[in-house]
Amino acid sequence: DYRITVEDGKSCEASRVVDQGSCDAVTFTFPFENHLPGEMFCISATVAGFVDVLGFQHSLIYDPTVLEMTSITTPGNLPGFSGASFNGPISVPGGTQPLGSGRVTYTDLTGAGQTLTDGDEIYDLCFTVIGNLGECSPLIFADSPIPIEVSTLTNSDAGFIINNGAVCVSSDPFFVDV
Repeated sequence: DYRITVEDGKSCEASRVVDQGSCDAVTFTFPFENHLPGEMFCISATVAGFVDVLGFQHSLIYDPTVLEMTSITTPGNLPGFSGASFNGPISVPGGTQPLGSGRVTYTDLTGAGQTLTDGDEIYDLCFTVIGNLGECSPLIFADSPIPIEVSTLTNSDAGFIINNGAVCVSSDPFFVDV
């Protein structure tokens, strides 16, 4: 695994983990967004290369002093992938994880493998901004406490590419990614 992290002087970071273990890799992506203090919003986790996937799991990390998670939803495009697939922070009904963290697990109970179109949403994380202008929270697909894993019909230890995102508290409608 390779982790590439870039940080600026304002606690905003972009990080990518690349597992070079196999040729077939699933990419998980969070976007970069700006939101105002007090704003309620949802942010989508998307995928690419999601072909014949039998299962995946990962942990989530965000800054609970900047964002308060209020809910987790799924678009319904993966059979059996629902609220029960998540163990969110205690701020989410039914969540048992510490604030600023969560766990996501999915198993295709049909055994057929599921395929999604590149850019498809796999879930939404909904938050309320509780931070101040200028603060940022990373949105991280993490490998602890549960490791990042992907299995497909052809590879029980498929590769993955992680594109972490961030939410900054700002009155600027645009996020400039350089």
